[in-house]
Amino acid sequence: MDSNSFLREIISCKEWLRKQLISSSENYDEFDCEWSLFATWSSTLFNKGLKNKCKQAKVLFKESFSSLTTNKERVRLIFANSEFYKVIDDYKNLILSDIHNESKKCAKKSNAFSCIAKWNFEKKQYVDALKFFTKAIFYAPFPDDCNTNNEKHPFLLALANRCETFHKLQCYRNCLLDAEDALKYDFDPLKRKTLEILRKECLSKINFKDICNDFIDENIEHKSAVRIGYSESKGRLLISNEALEKSSVVVEDFPFVSWLRPSLYDEYCNYCLLPLNNRSYPCERCNLVTYCSSVCSEKSWSTYHKLECDYLHVFKFFSIGQMAVRIVMMTGIEKLIEMETKCTSDLSHWANGNFCNDYLSIASLVGHENKISYEYMCTFTCAAILLAQLLKDVFKVDFDTCVVASIVLKLMMIIKTNAFTITDDKLSEHCEATTSGNETNIGHGLYALPSLFSHSCDPNCYQYFKGSKIRILTTKRVEAGEEVTISYGPSFRVCSYEERQKKLENTFCFRCFCSYCELEAK
Repeated sequence: MDSNSFLREIISCKEWLRKQLISSSENYDEFDCEWSLFATWSSTLFNKGLKNKCKQAKVLFKESFSSLTTNKERVRLIFANSEFYKVIDDYKNLILSDIHNESKKCAKKSNAFSCIAKWNFEKKQYVDALKFFTKAIFYAPFPDDCNTNNEKHPFLLALANRCETFHKLQCYRNCLLDAEDALKYDFDPLKRKTLEILRKECLSKINFKDICNDFIDENIEHKSAVRIGYSESKGRLLISNEALEKSSVVVEDFPFVSWLRPSLYDEYCNYCLLPLNNRSYPCERCNLVTYCSSVCSEKSWSTYHKLECDYLHVFKFFSIGQMAVRIVMMTGIEKLIEMETKCTSDLSHWANGNFCNDYLSIASLVGHENKISYEYMCTFTCAAILLAQLLKDVFKVDFDTCVVASIVLKLMMIIKTNAFTITDDKLSEHCEATTSGNETNIGHGLYALPSLFSHSCDPNCYQYFKGSKIRILTTKRVEAGEEVTISYGPSFRVCSYEERQKKLENTFCFRCFCSYCELEAK
């Protein structure tokens, strides 16, 4: 196998999966193909691990694996099996052979795109000039120091020229953002004066609200309209603290971790998942991801992308695995292992407590591992071991593979059960977005408090997204002390009782006993 055979294999798997999904569904969505790809490909590890076992050995292995009750036991059984270990190790080496630890930036390409852009600018072909200045920005190496004289640096020249192009197109918000990013660096006095004039003019033409994306207020605390309750049948649930009128905001939150469809990398910010709207900002090292601003670029780099960057051309195909790996990157190996010792299976103590957007809260969410099929759990156990092996290369440290793999497996099951599909709703938050058909599925997000909303087939709340920020609003008046609920997908308006129960059991491992279902069951 050559160094590109892994990428060829997973792309081939994607084509096969797409055909399967198209043939089995009238409403095919490419989103389903991109999200399911990692699980489908991971079955290769499982099938190859079993390939050389005789029928009796397969039966005995299934019995052994199915009898296990913890993720550590599942990981250690697979890890100790020579056939599975060899398959996983071979794929680890194959993937690592395609990792190239060097910057993808190229000053020569950047200068070439800038020349084309300047020619278009002089011809007053500003739309084309904008396109080529953006390409010049993406290929240009980043300046090393804000205080160094950078007047001839290709990145800054392209950024300043794009700023002027936005001004010509009367895109004042984007012009302002480019001016402010460029003014962080040292320019010659004439160019700096030009940028300051453009900045001042843009500020006079737009409202402050047009400048600020919602991601900036990530750390603002909002008074919670709900408290955590607990019942033996449902586990944790959310109860309204006060009477809420229709369209009241119950919860708004940002994801602990999110995933953007790879096919939309050029259309949405890879950090906050807002549409790019003709202005994008690059990663300082790679050309794969785009951001809506330097703020998102810096936040992504500091939280996980610095570790992920060199591996992203592979990891972007891993969907649920990529989300789990990002959590490990955000937390750190030592801290991750330490905090896992503080996790407990007793969830009743969370009642009336704080449920913050942190690792301990996220790690307490249920994954239903013991309710998932043998084939599925074995597949994801193999995948978790592979990811743990790759993380050794990412962190450049040695650790107990089985311990980290068991945590990765747990995280993937939590994501599978609790992640929200993030949509670009293309409508007002004051309209219920549950059945409009007007939304585009752009990614997944794992949220802390929103994950505690119980399902109802006739819910009193619904979720609305602006980028990755979730806002959950009431669909009707909710009384103080009443449980707040959302729909996990199947609604009584579009699905029969049997269809709803089947979907909920297959995806979330429970049957619904909401008032509407109990009435229908009778």
